[in-house]
Amino acid sequence: MIDYSQWLESVKMGHDGLIPLLIVFVLAIMGTIALNFMSDSIGDTRFGVSAVLTSTLLLVFIIVGILVKFCLPPKDTPSFAQRTGQVFGVERIVCDYGCPVYGLPEDRTSANWMQDGKLVHGTIIVDGHKVGLAGPDGEPLKPVKR
Repeated sequence: MIDYSQWLESVKMGHDGLIPLLIVFVLAIMGTIALNFMSDSIGDTRFGVSAVLTSTLLLVFIIVGILVKFCLPPKDTPSFAQRTGQVFGVERIVCDYGCPVYGLPEDRTSANWMQDGKLVHGTIIVDGHKVGLAGPDGEPLKPVKR
């Protein structure tokens, strides 16, 4: 079993910069809406329309920013399948019901992978932050030496 704690931390760090970005966007929208209400009370409709358009554009930017932040993978961090393939010297790991890209699967998840040019059906063993692969005979695979 190999400890995946550092890998999990590197994945988590890829998504940490979102909170300050959201705070800035929310404050900008609130300020724009406040200006819109003030301009309506003054009677300047051109300024009110521009404030509404600005707040709408800011909302679009927030939605796009959130989608980009959570849909794009963290930089320079391999996925779970890539990391596990590197550690155990196997290729193309595929969980039967889909492996999480940047997280750990459930314990005893059934999976297939290529090893020495052959398709192997085995199990992914997860114990806390430790991960292992077991072949079709239930024997754990040993990590490759680097």
